[in-house]
Amino acid sequence: TVTQTLEMASFDPRARGISFATELAPDLPPARASADDVSQIVLNLLLNALDAMSSKLGPPSERPPAPRLAHATAGQPPHITVRTWASADLVFVEVRDRGPGIARDQIARIFEPFYSTKSAGRGTGLGLFVSAEIVRDLGGALDVDSVPGEGARFTLSLPRA
Repeated sequence: TVTQTLEMASFDPRARGISFATELAPDLPPARASADDVSQIVLNLLLNALDAMSSKLGPPSERPPAPRLAHATAGQPPHITVRTWASADLVFVEVRDRGPGIARDQIARIFEPFYSTKSAGRGTGLGLFVSAEIVRDLGGALDVDSVPGEGARFTLSLPRA
């Protein structure tokens, strides 16, 4: 599901010139969630990461072309990293970007409905709210950690099936 969702996000025009890295556990157990729910949550996190990178790298039309799902080259960290792993009770998906990060005073509000840090016309402020609600209904958690100027990391945790 995560690989397919990453492939889907790579078709977004904002992905032009953005490199990805994946660290996907080969033996990841299933989560107690539908594939559609996981895909919707991860896609929202990826699209937000692409928005963050767009704000840092400039418009996609000004970036050099890159093949879809271009992987970072040696010595240059990826723009977006997607990682999966599991513990005894939980399945985790992490989406990390090297965008501008989220200010501390905004982190407390990003899961509120209609709250957005994007410029006018670039988002409804519902993506993270809806994702957090789905995660809550599934008995999981959606956590964020960010350092302004260094990017953001969102970690989805769901109970194992």
